This record gives sequence, C-alpha cells and structure tokens, in this order.
Amino acid sequence: MKHPKYSGGIIVNIDINTVIFPFLERAVEEENFSEKTLYPFVDQYADSNVKVLIFNNFCQSSITPTKVFTDFVHKHDMKVENGGEVDYRDIFKGVYKCNVEHGVEPFGVWIDRTRERGLEAWISVRMNDNHGFIEDAFFVRSEFFYEAKANGWFVGHNPNGSLGSGLNEVDFSDPYGGYSCHTLYNYAVPEVRQKMLDYIEEQLDMYNVDGLELDFMRNAICFDFTNCPEKYDIMNDFIRNVRKLADKAGEKYGHYIKVAARMPRDIERALMYGFDTETWSEEKLVDYLIPSPNYFSCDSDMGVAEWTKRCPNIKLSIGFESLALSRRGKFRMVSEDVLNGMMAGYLGQGADSVYLYNFYINPYDHIGIPAKQVDENTKRTLQLAKRFDTVDDIYSHRRRHLITYEDNCTYGFERYQPLPSEITSGESKSFSLAIGYIPEGKCATLVVGLSEGCADDITVTVNGKVCGGMKPCTAGQIESLMSATPGQLYCEKETVLYSAAIEAESFDRYAIEIKADKKVVVDYIEIDII
Repeated sequence: MKHPKYSGGIIVNIDINTVIFPFLERAVEEENFSEKTLYPFVDQYADSNVKVLIFNNFCQSSITPTKVFTDFVHKHDMKVENGGEVDYRDIFKGVYKCNVEHGVEPFGVWIDRTRERGLEAWISVRMNDNHGFIEDAFFVRSEFFYEAKANGWFVGHNPNGSLGSGLNEVDFSDPYGGYSCHTLYNYAVPEVRQKMLDYIEEQLDMYNVDGLELDFMRNAICFDFTNCPEKYDIMNDFIRNVRKLADKAGEKYGHYIKVAARMPRDIERALMYGFDTETWSEEKLVDYLIPSPNYFSCDSDMGVAEWTKRCPNIKLSIGFESLALSRRGKFRMVSEDVLNGMMAGYLGQGADSVYLYNFYINPYDHIGIPAKQVDENTKRTLQLAKRFDTVDDIYSHRRRHLITYEDNCTYGFERYQPLPSEITSGESKSFSLAIGYIPEGKCATLVVGLSEGCADDITVTVNGKVCGGMKPCTAGQIESLMSATPGQLYCEKETVLYSAAIEAESFDRYAIEIKADKKVVVDYIEIDII
C-alpha cells in the first residue's frame, strides 16, 4: 500500500468531571492565583501534533456561565433538588472558587490561550448525556431535566417513569437500552430542540472558538427511533440551524467556525438513530464526523471506507477510548503500543485525523479519581501521542494491532464482536485487521489466544501464507517484546497465548484464517509490528 497522508493531527476532547474539576480544585489553591495559573492546562499540548483541543463545557448542566441551563456555580449553591436535600459544595469547589472568589472564568482563559499557542479551540456539547439515570437527584443534572420529566419530553416506552427505582426495574432488553426511557430528551419535542439551540447560540456568542462539537455519543438515542419516521427531517433541520448559528458567530469573530458531530461506528447505525450524515455532507452542514465507541473499548473496525465514500464533503476523524478489550470483560487502559496500532490502522484506511476521548491528563499530580481508573500508563499514552509529529513517527514506532469489539450496538444490528469464536473440527474462520503502512526493515509477530484447545489443533494462515511454529508465549514475553506496561494485555487470564513470526508486508488489511482439526475457542488475536 502507499504511504498514507496525515494532515489532521490529533484531536483531544477534555472531559469535565475527570480532568477539569480536579485541575481547578488544585489550581485555585495556588499562592498568587491568576489567569496564568491556568496556562499549563493548555501549554502541555503545545509544540506537538495535537492540533485541536475540545473543551467539554456541557454534559447535563454547564460548567460555563449560562442563562439557558443550570450552571455549576449554581449547583454549588444548591441545597434542595427534586424535593430532597443536596450538598454539592465539595464537588464544585474548584469551579466556584475560580469563578466567584477569584473572578476568573477558566474557559475564556483556556480558549484564548489555546489559540495563542497555535492550536484550534473547540467547545463540546453533549447532546443527551444520561449519567446518573437512576438517581433521584444528580450533581450534573440541570433543572430543565425535571421540567422535561413533568412534560413527558423523554424518549421511550415510559417517559414519565419514576426515577431512583433501581436497576432491577430497568429493562435492558428493550430497544432503547432500558435506562433511556427515563432520562433521554426526545428531540421530536420542539422545546427540547430549542433549548439546545438557545444554549449553543449563547455559548458561541460568549466564546471565540474555532469549532463546535455536537457529542451525540453521550447519548445517540434522541428519538423514539423505532417509531418516528420523521426523525431524519427533524434532525436535519436541527443541524441546519446549528450551522446557521455557527455561521452567525463566525461573522461576529471574522473567521469560519467548524461543526463536528460524534457518531456511532458506521453510517447505517447512525441512520437508525436519525442521523442522516449523507445529507449533512451534501449540504455541507458539518465539517467533521467522528465515529466513536461509547466507552468500554476502542473499536478496531469502524467503517472508514463507507464513511469517506458516502460523506465526501466531511473530514473523518476516528475516535478512540482510553480502554481496549478483545471482548467484554475487565477494563484495561490502552498502552502506548496499542494506541499507536489503532492510529496506524485507521490512518492507513484514509481517516483524516485521530481523536482521543477519556484520555485523562493533568499537569498536576493531583488527579482526583482512584488510581485504578486513571493510572500512570494513561499519562504516558497521551504524552507519547503528543510526540507523533509526522506520519513517519506513527508508522515507525512499535505498535500492537488488536481485534476488539463494538461496545454499544445499535438496536436492529448484530454487534461487531469477532471474539471469542468457536471453531468446530474441520471448519475454518476468517478474521481481518487493518494494519496500515509498514516501513521496510520491520518485523511482525502474530499472537493467537485460545481458551479451549491448543496450537497443535489449528492451522493458521496470514495473507494466504501458512504460519508455522506457533509456540506458547506468556504475557510477560509480549510485554517485554513490545515495551508495554506490565498488566496491559487485553485478554482474560484463562486465555493461553501462542505466537509466531510472520512476514511484515504493507497490506490494507491482514487476512487471518484459522482452521481447526479439533474444536477450539479463539479468544484473542493480535499482530505486533516492531
């Protein structure tokens, strides 16, 4: 394959709760606090291939000042919510002290500083966040939530269902994922759409940004989508209005403002939810589409070719989570090598840029959440990503390519989850991995994990060539080979690993076929390039 282009760099989404809250909590305690105290939050990304910083300003309430929704300064002072006593002062003390006691609005400082340092500054609005869906009151919930509940403006079978009823009363088998019938706004309701448009207009008028992200992966369910034939017309009109608001703000500031939309993994799944991205492309309403997983794992096979073919007027940025798994199981943070492999595979398919979500990084040691959730490896991963200044850096670095899975399948579709795969005696199954360009002089290793059977029971071919000499290997051997962080294998403990050297060739995809002489269960497949 040809040496791929790489022009878009890395886009980083900065999370409210796990990054901004702890940073501000630490920063406001600095002696002689000023606007400059906030600069390291941005400066750490400068002089790198991180080209865009997206500041998440809205989940269910707003961290930025607003007259449209509830903001977090108001939540700090709140004593009663939904008829019950609440105390959110500890959660919001950093935000409160910065804005009220010090008189510094951090988003304005960060956006200006980002543009000063030569990066693009975007804001991100979560279009239907549903964290805390079983709580009677929740620390990021807006007062508009209770107005919507009272008026039946939620999606699902039971829009006025009781809150706080417990998971045992939530039906996770229904088309809406169970929880959504309680907590997701229905965009078929004009009042819901207008509320979001009013907020977007207000924020674009407040901040001179380079872009606006509509985060529809928090959550993609915006309609009673199995029973709403007008969903495309409604959402298309909404996106047209967003484009008008961005253009209006662009006229005010004297530059074009980009619009991005975070989407499910492929076009057909997006269509099921009501996102007509082909019309968005045809009418040039959106500048970036960001296919992304929901949370539990990076997805190794999102539909790049179909996205670029059917939405030719929109740039494609591929979204990665900070977690990766071969199948549903214990959370595992992506290592440096795995992130590099994911980026190389997608850029090789024609993606314009890569996008990091939930990669928690702070210039202060104080993180504010348990180390088991955010460890040193996550910091190293982003620091490494910052050093990918050219496409050659990405393709020349050690990298691991994993087959992972679709973590949140759209109703009406079969989940993309190749593993685990049972292969009966005499049968064979095929798997594929997008590897991307491989420079000369590289070596490649195939790793196959079995939870039933052994290497003597299978014949493996890679790109049509028989792979001989599959030998047992340990997690430690792979970690040593790849310089990965200890403990960062992405299969279960019971999986037995086998590896063999294979030819390092530049194919768009590596075709892997496994034939079984006896029944086996393939649990894991990985290709390493060093």
